[in-house]
Amino acid sequence: MEKPDLIIITDMAQNTGIGTYAYSLFRALKRAGKDVAFLYTGYRHLMKEDGIIDYRRIESNGGYISKAFAKWINQQRCGKLDVLQESNVHLCGTSYSLSRLCEDPIATVYDMYFIKPRPSDIFNKEKMLTYSAYNLSVLKGMTDLRNIKNIISISEEARKQVLSRINKESTVMHIWIDGLRFYPRDKTNSRKILNLPLNRHIILNVSGNGPNKNLDLLSSIANRLTEDFVLVKIGHPIYAKNVINIGVLDGEIYPLLFNSADVYLHTSTFEGFGIPLIEAIGSGLPVIASNTPSSREVLGEKSTYFEFSESPADILLKIKNMMLKDNYNELVGSSLQRSRLFSENNIIAKYIDFYKKALGSF
Repeated sequence: MEKPDLIIITDMAQNTGIGTYAYSLFRALKRAGKDVAFLYTGYRHLMKEDGIIDYRRIESNGGYISKAFAKWINQQRCGKLDVLQESNVHLCGTSYSLSRLCEDPIATVYDMYFIKPRPSDIFNKEKMLTYSAYNLSVLKGMTDLRNIKNIISISEEARKQVLSRINKESTVMHIWIDGLRFYPRDKTNSRKILNLPLNRHIILNVSGNGPNKNLDLLSSIANRLTEDFVLVKIGHPIYAKNVINIGVLDGEIYPLLFNSADVYLHTSTFEGFGIPLIEAIGSGLPVIASNTPSSREVLGEKSTYFEFSESPADILLKIKNMMLKDNYNELVGSSLQRSRLFSENNIIAKYIDFYKKALGSF
């Protein structure tokens, strides 16, 4: 493979926030005419695409030990690639260990949170191993980041974490909305394509199963929904009344979920950014979110928020008030107006300027 202008590296899969960011950055830079390559060091399946560096990568669908071993092997093999040691690199993920092999690498920090297990997780060996490994990776990442000069933080909240934990300044650059995928479409047609009910109000949530996703609260809200509402859950399933669990959808179908919904519900206790939030507002979907710094950074002051001290019944009442016609139309307009701040062209132009300053040319 010929030496590209930049290699974007991640150890996280496409269905994670960090992985989504890394893949999106790779594709957006390609659309901008840049010669970029992509290197994935994780353990999950990777789609074939021009510009993705191929090597003898192993995958794992097994338990924690199998996955950790697969990722470690892949990182060792990547470290021996000549193209990696000869190129400019941008590391995006929980692991920055490959930075030791590169000259003046760039790194993106999504967040520096440590996972605090829920009481119900304490006796779950698999979860506790996973959380412990993640927290150790954050500690190791902090050590590696101390030796990296050019750091991007995905949000102001992430910037504060970097400054607090490793006493280094970083540049805030947000994630952008993929306007080719997330934009307003006809709600009825979208529901027909996805085979979703036409005669019920749909609340959408996209999330994994980490403790920060606050799935207990999400389940409590779902259990209180009346028959004219249904919660569509993407990602990790929840087992409650009035829920349609869909799992992970194909990339071409996924955006239609935001066009099918009436409201997006964000229950996280913390996020580095919250990619589904920009996917929602780009689609013109009103959002109700937990009142956290990252939510406000993405959504601004005109969105609808709830406090964790509020009951599920109180939150549901806010959702129903959002559905009132005059309120709803105003919220749709506010979402679309806010989405303009996350234009791909504007944000990718800032990335290109950053690369020019950090790398000398790009």
